[in-house]
Amino acid sequence: MNRLFLIVLFLFLGTSLSAYSKKIVMTTFYTQEQSDDGLKTFIRRYPSLYKLSDTNGFDYKARKSGKYYILVAEVFKDRKILNSVYKKIKQKYKSAYVGNYSPPSNPEIKTLKKVEIKENLKVKKKEIKKEVKKIEIKKNELNEQKEKKLEVIKPEIKSENKKLEIKKQKVKNVEIKKQVPEKVEVKKSKVEKVKVEKVKVEKPTPVHGFEFLTDAFEKYFQWSYVVLFVVFCVLLFYFIKFKRIYDEY
Repeated sequence: MNRLFLIVLFLFLGTSLSAYSKKIVMTTFYTQEQSDDGLKTFIRRYPSLYKLSDTNGFDYKARKSGKYYILVAEVFKDRKILNSVYKKIKQKYKSAYVGNYSPPSNPEIKTLKKVEIKENLKVKKKEIKKEVKKIEIKKNELNEQKEKKLEVIKPEIKSENKKLEIKKQKVKNVEIKKQVPEKVEVKKSKVEKVKVEKVKVEKPTPVHGFEFLTDAFEKYFQWSYVVLFVVFCVLLFYFIKFKRIYDEY
């Protein structure tokens, strides 16, 4: 009896596990075109979510469900995978919910095949590369044009710099010419002042008495001759004196 109960239990668990199939309804639409566009925008906006279907064994589809069209992720056979994927989808689609999977009554289910998506991505990559090349070519052309303009402008700038230097030199020369007469006038004024001072010094000051004699001696005699004359007079005096004494004896 126990063996029979265990066999029935194992069969029940096996059928329940095999019957586990869920889906995640992401959003609903009124027409098939809207659902197809919704799937395309989902793939374009959320590529990381779309890649989960490759690793976890389910597909994203746009199909009819009753009166409406739905964007759905199905079929989930594992509860853990379902929960992890549902949490990520719920962050982007707030109205998403989990439901039991049942095969669609309408066999015409429109899905985007992965091969077609890959081909579209390759085409887009090629187009992007072409656009990048065009942009690089335009940049190179612009750089070449700038270099040519600079080559044309450089000699003009040099000539203008030379003209400016010539003008500066002319201005300096004019300033020097202006400064020269001013310096000459200053020198003339200084010379005139010196002359006036010399004239003031050379003017005789009134002297009296002994000062007049000393000034006269300084002008007309030399003091050495005066000293010799004094010595001569002293010698003459003593000579006459000795002669008188000699005559008396």
